[in-house]
Amino acid sequence: MLKPISKASWHTYPSMVAVITSKSNEQVNVMASGWHTFMGTNPGHYGFALRKETYTYELISQSKTFAVQFLPSQHSKWIQLSGTYSGREQNKFDLFNIPYHLSELCNVPIIEDAYFAYECNIVGEHTYGTHEWIVGEVMQSYRNEKAFTSSNTINFEHVAIPMYIGRSEYRSLTKDAPRMLHQQTNHL
Repeated sequence: MLKPISKASWHTYPSMVAVITSKSNEQVNVMASGWHTFMGTNPGHYGFALRKETYTYELISQSKTFAVQFLPSQHSKWIQLSGTYSGREQNKFDLFNIPYHLSELCNVPIIEDAYFAYECNIVGEHTYGTHEWIVGEVMQSYRNEKAFTSSNTINFEHVAIPMYIGRSEYRSLTKDAPRMLHQQTNHL
């Protein structure tokens, strides 16, 4: 049975962590974001939370662009490191040997080992408590075709998904995870 608790408590994990990349002038950065979501279609939008004092916020504020990418489990260390070091002191792409190329439309880094990525132009920003919620219109998507099935779901034969548990711990969602398939209904 659920019981009320007296102190503030937040529950968001386990979940996927997105990797946000940014570029302004010749400065590039990469950061981990546990608070993110796709928001609507036609056109598609993607939003994520970050603090104003971050280097990523500085670069995004200047360029009005960012990219969101999803890395396979074998790169969970990149996710963790990109969220624990500041890009103000060093180039995290160089420091952690993260290969990237610049995106086609927004000129932001796309991590080469990502299995899916969006490049976005900022269309909105709002302050919620300690964080800014940044929303971008998806200008272009990229995907590794092997990572997806013909029905557009993750192909676990080719990719394992890192799930952030908290406190620097990740678990890998693989083809060995129990499958629970439910009948689809149209009762909306």
